[in-house]
Amino acid sequence: MKKILLIEDDNYYLKQKIKELKQRLPYQVISIHNKTKLETFQNYGTDDIFIVLLDNFFAEENSKPIIQYFSSKGIAVIVYTELYDPILAEEILKAGALDYVLKKPYEDINYTTRL
Repeated sequence: MKKILLIEDDNYYLKQKIKELKQRLPYQVISIHNKTKLETFQNYGTDDIFIVLLDNFFAEENSKPIIQYFSSKGIAVIVYTELYDPILAEEILKAGALDYVLKKPYEDINYTTRL
């Protein structure tokens, strides 16, 4: 079964998105909430992951290396953020992200549909 990888360090938001994605899509959702778990996951493998939904400020790190890692494996990455920055959006897309979207408001149906 194909899987969605959700990388988010905000526990409240993570739980909300997992619930929402499971209700709307027929895919298994795997979540990563800290840098250590991400590193372990990268060492374990990316089998069956077809898309990564990545918080741009995950663990307060630069998201570009994460984007490049998954893109190099042929896995699409959508980066989401609370604040829109056109310069950052351009950098994110150049790093290999499929899209750069806003996550506000949290309950926005258009946001979930776009993801």
